Amino acid sequence: MNIRPLGGRVLIKPEPQEEETKSGILIADSAKTPVCKGTVLAISKDVPLTVKKGDTVVYNRQNVIEIDRERFLIHEDSILAIL
Repeated sequence: MNIRPLGGRVLIKPEPQEEETKSGILIADSAKTPVCKGTVLAISKDVPLTVKKGDTVVYNRQNVIEIDRERFLIHEDSILAIL
C-alpha cells in the first residue's frame, strides 16, 4: 500500500519498545512510555516540514494514527525531537 501523507503529517516506522524488564517481568502496553522513537518513511509535500525522509525522531505515542503495526501517521507538531 502506497501512503502519501497530507496536511503536515508524517509517516513513521516505530522502533520496537522493550517488552519486558531486565528481570523478566512483562511490561503492559498501558505502562510503556508514551514517548517513542521511529524513522520517517514519508512526509507531506503540501506543507513545508522540518523533518525529512530517513530522520530518526522522538514522538508522543498518544497522538498517532495507526495504519498497521509497522506504520503510524502523526502530525509534525507531535514530533518532539530529531535524533
